[in-house]
Amino acid sequence: MERALDAVEAKMRADMAEEKRRKNLDNARANKIEAKLQAIKDKENEHNQKVRMTYREQVADEDMKTAERRVIMKQMREESKVAAMRRQQDTERLTRLREQNIRLKEEAWLARAHTGGVLNFPTSPGGSRKR
Repeated sequence: MERALDAVEAKMRADMAEEKRRKNLDNARANKIEAKLQAIKDKENEHNQKVRMTYREQVADEDMKTAERRVIMKQMREESKVAAMRRQQDTERLTRLREQNIRLKEEAWLARAHTGGVLNFPTSPGGSRKR
């Protein structure tokens, strides 16, 4: 009977050793799987970080270009206002000059008329007028 007990005890020890070995293998397998999953997660996080950084850079570039366009448009509007003001001032200056020239010619003509001088009518740019 002792042999039978020794055999049962040896079998139990062998079963327990096998169970322990399988448990160690399962733990090692689970650790490897966990390590691989963590590596995948780390790689994915790194990729996502690069994507976010690229996106932020693109948004920053677009914002910068938009700001530059705004500045350029503002400068163009200011330059347009200055040019319009300059045209208006030139027009006013030319109008005043024209009116002054007309007034001077009329005064000269009237002065000649009062002194008995010969009245010369202004000629057209195309040539002299017949009288």
